[in-house]
Amino acid sequence: MKRVLLMLAFFVASCAPRQAPPTPIASDPSLTSHSLPTADWSMYTPSTEAFTAGPACPHMCWLEINPGVTPASEAYKILKASDQIDQKTLQATSTGIVATWFTEKSRKLNSSVYLLLENDLVKSISFDGFAPFKVKNLTKLLGDPYGILIDMEVTDGVMYMPYETYYSAQTVLLGSEAADQGPNPDDVLTSLSMNISYDTKLFHSWLGYGHLKEYFAGKSVHQHTTNP
Repeated sequence: MKRVLLMLAFFVASCAPRQAPPTPIASDPSLTSHSLPTADWSMYTPSTEAFTAGPACPHMCWLEINPGVTPASEAYKILKASDQIDQKTLQATSTGIVATWFTEKSRKLNSSVYLLLENDLVKSISFDGFAPFKVKNLTKLLGDPYGILIDMEVTDGVMYMPYETYYSAQTVLLGSEAADQGPNPDDVLTSLSMNISYDTKLFHSWLGYGHLKEYFAGKSVHQHTTNP
């Protein structure tokens, strides 16, 4: 009798409709991904004295080169005489001047610099690579920005959050990379452009540091409260 009951139970179980396995819920990669550890440049002292700002330098001046004012020939002489410039890289063309600038005293870190020429004047100056400078090193001269343009992408489990802040009064653009909690005054600068105008409509109004939810309004973004 027990064997009959066991066979009946097996028959009923085998005939019962099988339930499909639950569909995995897709997760937002930004919820589990984090940015890479911030590089530590604390052993280097940025050459902040290379920059000045004020009525005489409305777009900031660099090594006393004033975008929109300094003649091309004078700018070349300044760079040629400067011990902050890698002289092997200094080159003048019909459209600009190219150089490598040592961004700190030990001359181990540097930035690629391009001076755009127009009507025999230095029209604008652009820098690529800017360690050990931090955002706060130049905001002391510039004040608060007009707006911010920020993006987020996740690659191989790593969150990247590049952003740019625009100072419309000075037509200066600072580039940096945010960590998990969003823009921070201690973020290392990655680029700088002086006296290049941008459409202000491209930028989200500046609300201060952090504020990822507001800067990414309408997008699926998670603001981490702590680093892993």
